[in-house]
Amino acid sequence: MNAREKVAGLLWWSVPSGTDEEAKARTNQLLDELTAEVRTAAFEEAAAFFDGLADAEKDQHGYRARVMRGAAKDVRRLINREAS
Repeated sequence: MNAREKVAGLLWWSVPSGTDEEAKARTNQLLDELTAEVRTAAFEEAAAFFDGLADAEKDQHGYRARVMRGAAKDVRRLINREAS
């Protein structure tokens, strides 16, 4: 049993609904929304980290700064892909 199944098993009974199946479906929907929010926040933090590394470079047009900015752009693409 993975962590998601453990959390769903503990929470489904606290979700108001007409039947157990509705409660379990709503719990899974809430967990999906939470997972998406957490993933987006983690990607945003990673992109900011790479931007910070690029900003710390003395040569802003140098190879290392460009690689870090490219990594930040790649992470932001992941955010956009997750949102759509």
